[in-house]
Amino acid sequence: MDVAELLDPLPPLTDGGPHDLAGGSADGLRFTDLEPTGEAGQLLECLVEGCALDGLSLVRARLSTTGLLRCTATELLAHDGTWLDVVVEGGRYGALTAHGASWTRVTLTGVRADYVNLRGATLVEVEVVDCTLRELDLGGADLRRLRVTGGELGTLHLSGARCRDVDLTGAGLPDLDGVTGLRGATISAAQLVGWSGGMAAELGIRIAR
Repeated sequence: MDVAELLDPLPPLTDGGPHDLAGGSADGLRFTDLEPTGEAGQLLECLVEGCALDGLSLVRARLSTTGLLRCTATELLAHDGTWLDVVVEGGRYGALTAHGASWTRVTLTGVRADYVNLRGATLVEVEVVDCTLRELDLGGADLRRLRVTGGELGTLHLSGARCRDVDLTGAGLPDLDGVTGLRGATISAAQLVGWSGGMAAELGIRIAR
């Protein structure tokens, strides 16, 4: 799903100002080329486009049927939030910090980020598509119907993760931290070969040279 598909069924959005994003609930608003500050409570059926989000906190915020399009932030704080039917498309983030969050039907497409922290999060029907992520941290996360395809992934942290219907076959061959977190995931033959050393070490197998 992309932003257009997400918002197409909705009535026309009304232009909102920077103060409409912080505090209370924003409903049916479009925010374009703004630098909002403060703590957001709810974003319902909204589009946030081309905004610099360094001053905006999404901690414990609820996002529903909302798109974040070509936004930027040195660090976007979104931990312990609840996201339902959300698309993050394009944009550049130093860090996207969303540990402990609950994401359902969320798509990240073409996002560039140094660090995406989803430790201990619950991800249901989440897609990571054509993203360039230096680190993707899913340690201790509950992963259900997760797909990672295309793009470039540097390091994948899976220690303590729980996988159900997780497809990593299109994720390339990132450095892997937490081999046991792969239990329940689908990987490619190339990934199996590339990660075999870590799997052998986890099982206590010595490989003869």
